[in-house]
Amino acid sequence: VTASSFLAKINQYLNIPAEFSFVETESNTDHLGMRHRLLQQCYKGLPLEGMLYRVHEKDGFVTSANGKALRDIKLDMQVSLSEEQAFHLAVQYLQSKDSIFRSGKKLIVSKNFKFTPESFVIAYQFDIDVSFIAQWRISIDARNGQVLNKVSLVYSCEDEIEPPLPYGTGNGSTNYYGNKTIRVEKFPNGSSRLIGQTENGGMIGTYDFRN
Repeated sequence: VTASSFLAKINQYLNIPAEFSFVETESNTDHLGMRHRLLQQCYKGLPLEGMLYRVHEKDGFVTSANGKALRDIKLDMQVSLSEEQAFHLAVQYLQSKDSIFRSGKKLIVSKNFKFTPESFVIAYQFDIDVSFIAQWRISIDARNGQVLNKVSLVYSCEDEIEPPLPYGTGNGSTNYYGNKTIRVEKFPNGSSRLIGQTENGGMIGTYDFRN
């Protein structure tokens, strides 16, 4: 299937009703010549939080696609609050002293991240600083002002930084680049942990459930 045909008929291919649409938000081509498109799923023009689909193509033809998309939603489209009213409710809920209005996003979110058809609500979403070590992404119901979701944007705060583990090497089979030698950290008990580095210098790591 050509990429242009897939994108034009994506609802048909995925058996998704016409009320849903997909908007391309990002596109890049890697050094192998593969193009990767990121699509945001929308419902009646509003983005659906967490519903992202990636389409991968080579020489104009789709090689694979992956992500999350909805086929069914039960949504009240009525909106009673303005964006500014929702912002001040969010500030009040978080007890933040930073009460100067700043625009957020109007989108559709799933209450408590259930992702069931009836859990979706139109919301205003804001990133609000509460203190130097507390920042929250909060979603306010655009109908009644209730808090739908609240996610911390501060991942960790360590008093002490542990020294890095000694490095070793391993072999990994990748989706796009074949077999590659990978760098791992070696624990004293003989186990290892995958680590890596992005092209921009950021670190990639894998952790167990407790860390």
